[in-house]
Amino acid sequence: MKRFAALALVVLTAVGGCATEKARGRPWVHQLRFVGVRSVKKRDLRSKLAIEKTSWFPLAPKRYLDPLTVDMDRERIEAYYRAHGWFGARVTDATVKPVKGPADHPKAVDVTFTVDEGAPTHTTSVEVQGLPDVRGAAKLERAFERAIKTGAVFNHDQYQTAKSALEDGLRALGYAWSKVSGTVEVDRDTRQAKVIMKVDPGPRARFGTLQVVGTRRTSAHDVARHAALPKGARFDPAVLEAVRGRVYNLGVFSSVKVDYDHQPGDPEVADVTVTVQESTFNELRLGLGIGLESQRTDVHGSFIYTRHNFLGRLRQLRLRLEPAYVAIPAFWNVERSGPALLAEAQLTQPDLPWPLAALTFTVGYDIGIEYAYQYHGPRTSLELSHSLWNQHVRLGLSYHFQLLLFFNTDPAILQDPAQAGELFGYTNPYRLGWWQQDVTLDLRDRPLDAHSGFYASASLEEGGAYAGGAFQYEKLVPEVRGYVPLGSRVTLAARAQFGQIFSQGDLGSP
Repeated sequence: MKRFAALALVVLTAVGGCATEKARGRPWVHQLRFVGVRSVKKRDLRSKLAIEKTSWFPLAPKRYLDPLTVDMDRERIEAYYRAHGWFGARVTDATVKPVKGPADHPKAVDVTFTVDEGAPTHTTSVEVQGLPDVRGAAKLERAFERAIKTGAVFNHDQYQTAKSALEDGLRALGYAWSKVSGTVEVDRDTRQAKVIMKVDPGPRARFGTLQVVGTRRTSAHDVARHAALPKGARFDPAVLEAVRGRVYNLGVFSSVKVDYDHQPGDPEVADVTVTVQESTFNELRLGLGIGLESQRTDVHGSFIYTRHNFLGRLRQLRLRLEPAYVAIPAFWNVERSGPALLAEAQLTQPDLPWPLAALTFTVGYDIGIEYAYQYHGPRTSLELSHSLWNQHVRLGLSYHFQLLLFFNTDPAILQDPAQAGELFGYTNPYRLGWWQQDVTLDLRDRPLDAHSGFYASASLEEGGAYAGGAFQYEKLVPEVRGYVPLGSRVTLAARAQFGQIFSQGDLGSP
């Protein structure tokens, strides 16, 4: 125990020593105070200054006072107030006083700034000049006027944010090279501010060619095809972001950057350049877990190896192995136990049989254990998918087959095979084959961490002898999701799903 305490002391001393700045005869800051500050947030103001107070934590490094920073921070405080509409604010006093206290405060000082805020400057008028006469421009003007409210205290940060939003809005309307310049006329005597924005929209652009730069082991032509830039369509930054996402999702690049520029000889055409940096094509994920359910416990591992650009042409090979040992109902009350395994190999070939389609072939082998039996057997599937409408719509057609063989079956099930099949769908061997069709409509702003938009999908299965299975059935599973933004940080999300299976035959549903 003593050795551990000594080691901890050495580590803490080393950490504290590495983080401590040399005093060089300077006092350290005990407190940083403001007097007269009422109209702005003290925490935000404090974060803009060079002077920092020392944390109360015993091992925290000392924050030493440089005398030159006092005058510099006086100017920073006044600049901060001007940016927030208080143009008459002045720092009337800045004092540095030694701390009067116990001996554990040697060479410590308190720094106090006294501020005379004066009166604020209000925005009296907001004007936007030069907006193009197109649909959506009036909405941009109203949004800018809402952000810079007439009668409110002028705030430079809000002004810059509104200006950037106006520029982004113009680009979203197709004006790729729009320029927005603004002036703020401040009358310090009357404390009034007039905001004038001048817009030079430039030509309304459309997309031209796409070039991929930075590929070494991948095909630039294949990447460009998957980027799916709609040549000739009106310029829209959202389309560029979608292009970046599609290229990044190929899984072979560590970074993807999208830029655009004038097409030589045609100022209304924006040529796009996608600059990529290839990453390692090998990916290995390892995991270990414990499963606890009411009638099942297990320990399991996970090994997933992915080879991107396998043998070229952006194809992907994925190998998955998940071994487990299962106890039913629990390790502390074992009635049945045994190994389980999920082994799977999946090969995905994009652009087959036509561009922007994908063919996925999967083979696997499963070993499992349930309350009344154990099983093992192979499975396979073949899926063809295709995306439409800039990947907002996805269509899928697939075939699936699974064969299971049972062992260590409970005798109660084997006593009456006919009843077991009718009541429990038990048949040995167990053949399950089905065709599946999927359609997805994705209108979310982004697939991961969606903030607004709509998503809908429907999946239909048909199983029977025509698919090689012993079970004849149809299954329908529709789903809808909606996302409504409540401000910039909160999203109201809703999801609804319904499932219905229609079974025929003696074995019922699988």
